[in-house]
Amino acid sequence: MNRDRLKKFIGGRVQLVPVAHRIDQNGRLLEPIDDDWLLESVTDQGARISNPRTGHFTILGFDHIYEFTSNPDRSRGEARYGFLTLKIQISLKGNELTIRPTSRPGEAVPYAPPPKPDPLQIEILTRLHATPGRPVHPHELIGYRKEDIEAAIARCHQAGLIVGRVLTDNGRIAAAAAIRLTPSGYRWLVQQNQR
Repeated sequence: MNRDRLKKFIGGRVQLVPVAHRIDQNGRLLEPIDDDWLLESVTDQGARISNPRTGHFTILGFDHIYEFTSNPDRSRGEARYGFLTLKIQISLKGNELTIRPTSRPGEAVPYAPPPKPDPLQIEILTRLHATPGRPVHPHELIGYRKEDIEAAIARCHQAGLIVGRVLTDNGRIAAAAAIRLTPSGYRWLVQQNQR
């Protein structure tokens, strides 16, 4: 990637290859929009681009950029256009911008929606939220096996979503109880309720 050539293009508009994924608040992939991104600056750290339509911006490391190509058919007068073929996939969700490496330059990363949350996990966290200061014991959750409830409590505790008590015997869970919701658990629960 020729940095000097890119520096001469500062102020120009570039289309990204692959086009950025657009993801709604529920984690669903939206139809792509092939936006023109503004090339704001080029420094030793990389190239700063911004999307005037959405307000997103990022600094692309030079190892993110496979090549820059001009687009003289669209360039008129002062307005200059081009393409940035990337080795990353940009994803936009709300105000968030994330990146993932691609397997080949310019090739989109297939979108995989986030996994559906475990209903048992949601029920445990919902009960802790609804009755602060009151632990949740496995015998209180009807319709689930005791072993599954204890395993879910252990997973939630390990993930930092709850404070739990897990007793083990020879590496197996002997008993478990969910004591209270953590701030991370509360945020997680709010996110699940927004889906």
